[in-house]
Amino acid sequence: MNEGREKIIYTYGEGDSAADRLALVAELFEGASRSLLSDAVGFRPRLALDLGCGVGHTTRLLAEVLRPVRVVGVERSANFLSKARVAAPEEVSFVRHDVTWTPLPHSGEADLIYARLLLSHLPDPEEVAKDWLAQLAPGGLLLLEEVERIETEQPVFREYLRILAEMMTHHGQELYVGPRLEDATRGPERRISRVVPASPTTAHVARMFSINLANWRGNDFVRANHTKKELDRLAEDLSELTESRETAEIRWGMRQIAIERALSA
Repeated sequence: MNEGREKIIYTYGEGDSAADRLALVAELFEGASRSLLSDAVGFRPRLALDLGCGVGHTTRLLAEVLRPVRVVGVERSANFLSKARVAAPEEVSFVRHDVTWTPLPHSGEADLIYARLLLSHLPDPEEVAKDWLAQLAPGGLLLLEEVERIETEQPVFREYLRILAEMMTHHGQELYVGPRLEDATRGPERRISRVVPASPTTAHVARMFSINLANWRGNDFVRANHTKKELDRLAEDLSELTESRETAEIRWGMRQIAIERALSA
């Protein structure tokens, strides 16, 4: 998973606006993630790794729910890490590292590895998940949360998601990677595999999608396949929806998986 691997394109960018987007993502999925941590982890981790931790929302959630002795957020973006380190709890630290490169920091020491909405951006997500599992201490847990499906009849959201999925597919990524992980992780070591719902307000999603669109509309594939006029219109439509009071217009299904590394590993 190391030699010759090209730099992965992170779909939503790594600048300040992308950091603002992560706060909206954290709010959207906090309930589902908190439920997974509570249901899947029946022990106090000695060392938990939060892969692709961004600005630290998930890292702090791990610390709050599980009370590990140590939590280490792993992130490649220097900008995100500078924000994550602000007012971090004593037991939380951060390290700069590309999670597609093994060994991971503290390889073989961590008894919990967590990743949310990360594998959808990586080619060969099944193999990456296997590599992460091998980085755990024997008996440790790998927790994954990825998109299984997004359901909406809102035409602006449908158009946004159509373009996004096309762009990600072009780059060897997959927006709806949950079903692939469900198939790839079957076996005696898997402890949990389930789909949980999340249904935010229209305005919340429109704010999130607006930031995303601004970050990826300059992508070469998008520019080659969609006109400026088309993208400007989509941006305007999303902006209008940020004032909407509608609810239940869009629904996520999040695939949650917990896999234990065999004690004999």
